[in-house]
Amino acid sequence: MNSALNQQVGGEHYKKLLYQPIMFISKMHLSFSQGCIVKYVSRYKQKNGIEDLKKAIHYCKLAQEVLDYSPLRAWWFCLWHNKTEKELLKYYKCNELSSYAEDCIRHTVYCNFEEAITDLYLLIYHEFEATHLSRKQSEK
Repeated sequence: MNSALNQQVGGEHYKKLLYQPIMFISKMHLSFSQGCIVKYVSRYKQKNGIEDLKKAIHYCKLAQEVLDYSPLRAWWFCLWHNKTEKELLKYYKCNELSSYAEDCIRHTVYCNFEEAITDLYLLIYHEFEATHLSRKQSEK
């Protein structure tokens, strides 16, 4: 059977992930904004770099502004904390995400968008710093 998960239009950035964001988003019953945040954080290294992280920040702000999440959803994730954490851990390990990316996705799942924004700024800072340092070393 030819699965849509094995196909991608416009690149390879999702196919390279062992646990694709669409499967995680669907399994976790995330809102539109939460799903966008997860996909941008998951793919940023393979696609648009810091631009994707800035898009994730934008979706965090949108989620807060238009309340694109249900307080009951956050309560549900807390109620099923062990199951939620188990699925988060599986997603992180399969996709080899950094600790900042992990924190951002965890805060997003639990609808703590302020913390997710902080995590994203830290991730941008560390990505920029790593890029800047490697550029400096290559110039030597």
